Amino acid sequence: MRQNHEQRYFDALKRITRYQTVEQLRRGAEKQYGIKFQEALEYAYENVIEEARRAIRGARRPKGADPQRAETSVQHET
Repeated sequence: MRQNHEQRYFDALKRITRYQTVEQLRRGAEKQYGIKFQEALEYAYENVIEEARRAIRGARRPKGADPQRAETSVQHET
């Protein structure tokens, strides 16, 4: 049975929330993965992007969505 788009989005976000934090990567990258922190961080970033790509593959923009409002920059909570 094929998953609906909302379920794929939810599942992708749930997986992303289980990724290691930056601090966890900083402390354990070399021991756990055998690579330096910076490289581990790059891989983690690429993995997040790939998760998002897989989640939206085959999906269309919802009707009424404003493409001008699509955020492409990182927003930090304060």
